[in-house]
Parts: sequence; structure tokens; C-alpha cells
Amino acid sequence: MAELAHPVAHHFDDAEQQREAGTLGMWIFLVTEIMFFGGMFTAYVVYRTLFPEAFAHASHHLDVRLGTINTAVLIASSLTMALSVHAAQVGRRGAILRWLGLTALLGSTFLVIKSYEYAHKFAEGHVYVNVYTDFQHWYVNLIYLLAMAMLGLHINHGFWSAAQTLGLTNPTRDQAIKATGTFLAVTISVGFMMVPIGVMTGIVK
Repeated sequence: MAELAHPVAHHFDDAEQQREAGTLGMWIFLVTEIMFFGGMFTAYVVYRTLFPEAFAHASHHLDVRLGTINTAVLIASSLTMALSVHAAQVGRRGAILRWLGLTALLGSTFLVIKSYEYAHKFAEGHVYVNVYTDFQHWYVNLIYLLAMAMLGLHINHGFWSAAQTLGLTNPTRDQAIKATGTFLAVTISVGFMMVPIGVMTGIVK
């Protein structure tokens, strides 16, 4: 089936310029993701090298079976999301909904497994103690706040991308969709930021 002809947005001269701008934007996004996760993995390696005993002790509190299952779930959800994008490109609207529905199901499965995995940790108070202890250090707060800012950008981009995939974007709705994405991104990221801010200011004790 031939690909759908996407309308040219008003701020582009033609479809080719719009395509090139989209491609450049995606590459910029990928580079920022590499920088973000590269920094996280670098920090992990540094801390793993400096505090090997702490990491060895923490490893005994992890469930390898559930972690492996959730990794498979995440990889599968990436595949189904990519398939939904492909379906949108070739104009198969029924397939878009099926693949997106399966992606949502896999995402829900991930959350259910995580809830089960962390339920006893919450019950025993491990999560509260770890969070409160870690947020006593300014550098942990700095890293966390930067990560939450990146999360907000990630949510904002993802919301807009999902709307485009579903074919919901058009000149009359674009502003409302972008505003909704920004509202969700700010609400979620700022909400998570309240935890270290509460610890730093003494509100959480």
C-alpha cells in the first residue's frame, strides 16, 4: 500500500524541507539520549568502582527472574511501538491501533511486575530509608533534578510523537496537543522533584 501523503505544515516551504527537518530533529533527539544515558552509565561505572561492597550487598535484594522478564517486556514494547509507526507510514489504521494497544498492554505489564517487585521493599521501609539517606547529599539531588528535567522533555516529546502516530495532529489541534503534552511533562517532572526538595528543606524527615 502506498504511503500516506502527510500535509505540509505552514512553517515549511515544501514536503522535502519538512522531511529533512524531521530527520534532523530525530538525530538531535537521539544524540541527547546518548548523552543522557551515557552520563548515567558513566556515573554507574564510577560508583561501582568506588563502592563495590555496597553494590554487592544491594545485588542480594534484586529479583533476577522478574528483572529478566521485565527486560523482555520492555524490548517487546519497543518492537510493537516501531510496528505501529510502520503501520502509520503505510496507512494501515487498524494495525496502528492493534500495535499501540499491545504496546499499552506491555507497558501495563511492566508496571504490574514492578509493583509486585517493590511491594515488600515499601512494606519493610527500604525505599523510604534509601531515598531519605541519598537525598542528604547535594550531588545526588543535582543528578536527580537534572534527570527529572530530562524526563519532562522526554514526556513532552513522546506525547507529541504519539499524537502524530495516531494521526491526531492538524493545524487546528496542534496547539492544544502541545499544551497538553507540556502540562503533563511539567506536572510529572515537578511532582517527582518535590521529593528531594522536601528532604533538602526539612519538610520530609
